[in-house]
Amino acid sequence: MGYAAREETRHEHLAALRDIYGYKMFSGRGAGDLKAWLVREAEVAGSNKDLARRLVKQCQGAQIMLPGISVIERLCADALVAAERRIETRIVDRLSGPIEPQLDTLLAESADGRVSRLIWLRQFEVGKNSADISRLLDRLEFLQGIELSLDVLDGVPPH
Repeated sequence: MGYAAREETRHEHLAALRDIYGYKMFSGRGAGDLKAWLVREAEVAGSNKDLARRLVKQCQGAQIMLPGISVIERLCADALVAAERRIETRIVDRLSGPIEPQLDTLLAESADGRVSRLIWLRQFEVGKNSADISRLLDRLEFLQGIELSLDVLDGVPPH
């Protein structure tokens, strides 16, 4: 018979280890505080992996037992999505005046009779010949014509 064949044994030993070393479960107010911290931290995290590492380190520092990996992944993914939405909203709220119709044109205007200007701009591929380079320069010229002020990105972390 293996260790902790009874489910209760595992729970009893886990409780004893928490008492001995002073660790807390990832629940209640502590989990709520960590979730709020995670949401703030997500704006400056480089990736889901980076954010997960930060969460693990934060839990260790606060002596909170780590939840399961699927819980960590879900918490980080949700925090990153929320951070992206906050960043997008922050940028959109700064857009006004003549830039709005120009950006609307990206969706309404066709670049080649098949795709919108926005899709055309996103079809970025490294050039291998002069025709490819010419297409990249066309995209750059189009973007320069939008005249988007860089101050809409003030205070926005790279994402």
